[in-house]
Amino acid sequence: MPSPNLTLSSNAQRMALAGLTVAALVLSGCSANFGDIATSGPETPAQAGVSLTGNIHGGQNPISSATVQLYAAGTTGYGSAATPLFATPLTTDANGGFSTTQSYTCPTNGEIYIVASGGNPGLGAGVTNAAITLMAAIGTCANLTATPFIQINEVTTVAAIWALQQFAGTTGTAMSASSTTASDNIGTTSTNIQGLANAFQTARVLASPSTGLSPGSDTSSNQTNVEYWHLNTLANIIASCINTNGASTGPTNATTCYTLFNNATSNGTGTGTIPTDTFQAALYMAKNPTANVTALAALSSSSAPFQPTDATSVNDFTVGVSYNTSGHDSRWIAFDSFGNAWISTSGASIVELDPVGNVISTPTSYTPSGGSSTTIGASYEVAVDTANNAWFTDETKFNIFEVDGSTSAGGANGGVGTAVSTSGVAAADIEGIAVDGNNNVWAAITGSHIVGLLSGAYTTVVTGAAATTSPFGIAVDMSNQSKFGNSTLSNGGSFVYAVDSGGCATNITVDGATGQGGGSIPMAYTVAGPSNTPAAGATTPLSYIVDTACSNVTNVPNNSTYATPRVMMSSPYGIAFDNSNNMWIVNQNYTSGTTSGTTDTSSGHYSLTKVAAQDYGAESAFTGAVAGPLITFTSIPGGTGGLNVPYYLAMDGASAAWVANSAGAGVSAFTNAGANISPATGFSGGVNGTSARSYSSSRGIAVDGSGNVWVANTGATYVTVLVGAATPTVTPLALGIKNGTLASKP
Repeated sequence: MPSPNLTLSSNAQRMALAGLTVAALVLSGCSANFGDIATSGPETPAQAGVSLTGNIHGGQNPISSATVQLYAAGTTGYGSAATPLFATPLTTDANGGFSTTQSYTCPTNGEIYIVASGGNPGLGAGVTNAAITLMAAIGTCANLTATPFIQINEVTTVAAIWALQQFAGTTGTAMSASSTTASDNIGTTSTNIQGLANAFQTARVLASPSTGLSPGSDTSSNQTNVEYWHLNTLANIIASCINTNGASTGPTNATTCYTLFNNATSNGTGTGTIPTDTFQAALYMAKNPTANVTALAALSSSSAPFQPTDATSVNDFTVGVSYNTSGHDSRWIAFDSFGNAWISTSGASIVELDPVGNVISTPTSYTPSGGSSTTIGASYEVAVDTANNAWFTDETKFNIFEVDGSTSAGGANGGVGTAVSTSGVAAADIEGIAVDGNNNVWAAITGSHIVGLLSGAYTTVVTGAAATTSPFGIAVDMSNQSKFGNSTLSNGGSFVYAVDSGGCATNITVDGATGQGGGSIPMAYTVAGPSNTPAAGATTPLSYIVDTACSNVTNVPNNSTYATPRVMMSSPYGIAFDNSNNMWIVNQNYTSGTTSGTTDTSSGHYSLTKVAAQDYGAESAFTGAVAGPLITFTSIPGGTGGLNVPYYLAMDGASAAWVANSAGAGVSAFTNAGANISPATGFSGGVNGTSARSYSSSRGIAVDGSGNVWVANTGATYVTVLVGAATPTVTPLALGIKNGTLASKP
């Protein structure tokens, strides 16, 4: 994998940039320390800025007569109207330079970005391109003290838009920085200020506003793979329009702007809104990363200004970056409310990273109840409670341990909490873990146990029936919310589910042929009593959801009589719930049954199953023997969207499913209705020689409050992040369960 310190552009590009006059940007009370993380500390007063200097380039050409405006991101909703900070917008000179000493105010803890629109990209006197809109992400003005000269070009634009795409909005009309109301905006809600701040930091990881190049800045050089070659390709696609007069009159006079705009529409199909400036085109490309890839990639030629590229081998327009995990293979990821990533590893350590991948802490030991300090054997999964404390399973030492949470984004965590030994349960691997809305911790233990914990002590041990062998992935639903019909059944608490990857004792029969494996979901439950404690003394699951071939007496059958494919699950590993309380299950050994009159009983099929909420939650099936209606479900088969030995899944803020594949491309994605978001090969970006996105036996997966998708690699010492690809979601998940906002936007 490339080093962040490699030469990232052609000699011509370096010489052109070096030839620019570097001036100082002085913002009173502000700095551009681009490596710092915006924290949630006390607000600082709005402060005045007095001097600003920089340069606008389109490719290698300076853009003269461009209009420049500094904006504070909107705060009234996603993509809400930004606030222009210059009373009088700036105009670039013949060399693309700009500067000002006019007074303006840096808003309290606001996020700042700079935009250049229109201008002459070196086409001769009097020629301008109204389609030009370029930008650079600056950051929190209150944290700025000094910064070098600001470069605005296609690379800084792509870095900003891809990182901030979930916070961007456009009216579809051409941008004019001279207008008091911007056409293209960056904004967030009052409840996701942190997600926006983290996204601005990620933009500067991708590219530096000081150099105009990728990669950008990082405080500890913990990046292992910033996809600068892919960013360069995207930048070149935009540059193909910028370095023209912008005319876009139709296919008979097909300029590059026409090609760009008609292939980068709002819905990616050509029937949506057609962009009128390059900000909009870039945004639509980011939001539709598989649309018209070949036609758009062709706009990045071998002589394009930003090199190297991957223009001949682009799979999709997602952008990735990888962060090191302190020499340990990563396994599972969970986020706190600040966007810090808690990562379990196969080594004698867990890792906490800040929102842009810098190492915060690497605890290596804990103290079991009634015991002495012990080193971590091998942490398997992790979940975070509503107080931002992280809970891990140690599969080899049969313990559950807690690490005190951080108090800000990038803030140092507290000490390692006292662990809970599983000595009360027969020694076996302990793997899956989840936290409910009352901060009860639930864990799955091989040998058919589910353990419920409260305040570091056992309160519930649920033992499965004989057919249950390997409870693995575990998840908590939102039955605690009265809007769901199963709230009464759960006595106001949440149901807890653990998929049994060992399946049933017998194989499933499909059209008279024996299929592969089986699957079941033993279910425990928690009751919200006066002290919000789990129900004590439970010895068996409340019910099972299984195929009818499973021999459990108290089960809920799927609709194998009516559905095609006919098997709801087989060798399930991952489980999650969306915002409508639908259950999603990842299957590794799916037998597809009958499709178009053909029986397929071979193994090695993979699928993702969505089970309708009303069919497993509010029915009489939970009262004992089956009496209720059959389960309805939707199954997404393997070979769709790149599913390839899927392990786990995560739901984003639009309740879309993101799946980690342990083979092939690492990530597949599907809308809540089951439509592909990812291509048939999964999301892989593009390849330049030996430079490519890095996945290695991917398993754990999580979405943060900025819309970044983080993937754990069990075969490598890094995590892989798809920047801004998903809808931001509420973190930690326990907070979403508590408030009924699971798998929804913050």
